[in-house]
Amino acid sequence: MKKLFAVMAVYLSTGILTGQPVYWSVYELNIDRHNRAAAVDLMDEWFSSEDYSSKANVALYQIHFTGADKDVTHELHFFSEDLSEMNKLYSGDYNPKFDLFLTKLNQLSDGKDAFTGKSLVRVNPKESKDHSFVAVWLLDVQDVAVYKLAFEKMLNKTKKLRSGHHFSFGTTLFGIEPGVNHYVLHTFESYQEMMEIMEKYNDNKDFQEFVKTISPIRTMVYNITRNLVKRW
Repeated sequence: MKKLFAVMAVYLSTGILTGQPVYWSVYELNIDRHNRAAAVDLMDEWFSSEDYSSKANVALYQIHFTGADKDVTHELHFFSEDLSEMNKLYSGDYNPKFDLFLTKLNQLSDGKDAFTGKSLVRVNPKESKDHSFVAVWLLDVQDVAVYKLAFEKMLNKTKKLRSGHHFSFGTTLFGIEPGVNHYVLHTFESYQEMMEIMEKYNDNKDFQEFVKTISPIRTMVYNITRNLVKRW
């Protein structure tokens, strides 16, 4: 029991959360440049209305850089700590207004892949800000226990490199392309800050030790960066 309390105290003091996952779903879209304003207006009308019954957060991102051969310009994200709110998105109840929204959205965009998952380790959200620039590394992890422990240790030792940044390790569960089973996500205020902080990580001995530990048990499949368009 004393050991359990000691472990809990470490996680509370380091600002790391392992038992409060964020559940999420991502829908990849290709939106022609001429249709983007209309697509955002359509989403704004639907997700701001009372007809959108789920309390799950919604965010639209524009893709900037990707290491995958994907014909994708945007990602529509749904996420929540409350699994029941995510479940409302997939209840199967017929809603003619939602069908009309989807019909209009399909006229303005091409739907691509969709996938879902959850976080495993993350910085305490009370210590995180809503940064608009996001980098994601999609991984094939062969030993999750070793990676998770190394990630937690690295998070604790590199706290001084971050200020209000969300940083998490999670798992992809369904829909993702073959070879991807986990991800790492880090937020930034801007492209410039991303480049500056990444240099700090690369020069940091604790981060270098983390990379050395996980390199034999993980393969980087691809990575992407995205920028927030709007959040509801």
